[in-house]
Amino acid sequence: MKRPIIIAIVISTLILCFAGCSSNQDTPLLPSGAKIITGDLLGAYTIEFDIDSLTAHVSPDREMMTNFNVTHWLGYPSVQINSYDPEKEVIDVDATITNTFAFAGYDLRLIVYTDDDGHLLLNADNWTTHWERPGGMLFNPFKAYAKGETNRIFDGLAAHTENLRISVPGNNFFVNIAIEAFHPDNCPEPYVIENFIQYDPLPPYF
Repeated sequence: MKRPIIIAIVISTLILCFAGCSSNQDTPLLPSGAKIITGDLLGAYTIEFDIDSLTAHVSPDREMMTNFNVTHWLGYPSVQINSYDPEKEVIDVDATITNTFAFAGYDLRLIVYTDDDGHLLLNADNWTTHWERPGGMLFNPFKAYAKGETNRIFDGLAAHTENLRISVPGNNFFVNIAIEAFHPDNCPEPYVIENFIQYDPLPPYF
């Protein structure tokens, strides 16, 4: 007499499972107390370097602004050219980002877009797929800001500066960048990778 009871319990459990799986909820339920961390594109810009005068002109990147909803927390970044090495075709700059509002974000990052011209951030902290340019490379390097602050918070009205070494081959001095930050907490991605070692792939296991 116990077998029919067990079978009935199993069938009832399966019905409940299928009913839950077939729910038309658009998003999964989050555990109690979980945070939804969002990243905002704070600005997209094109930097034009003038090597003769060692100055930089920053303008909006219209293509990125057309494809993404840019959240304007910031003014334009301030870019100061320190030096240019014509043999290596590398430009050394200090880029300052200022939060012009009173509210804070986390994990402020300046992304330098790689492209077919060979632009590359040589002293990147990490790589990301966020905000990739239409038709561009999937992975792009970024420089992390406010690394000395607790939880890498980008406080309101604060300003932070990082050094960028950018490859500009072929005298192509137009570089596309983007700036992002996260709230209400840190980005799920690591902001820096250290001592990275890549080993040979393991043989297939069958």
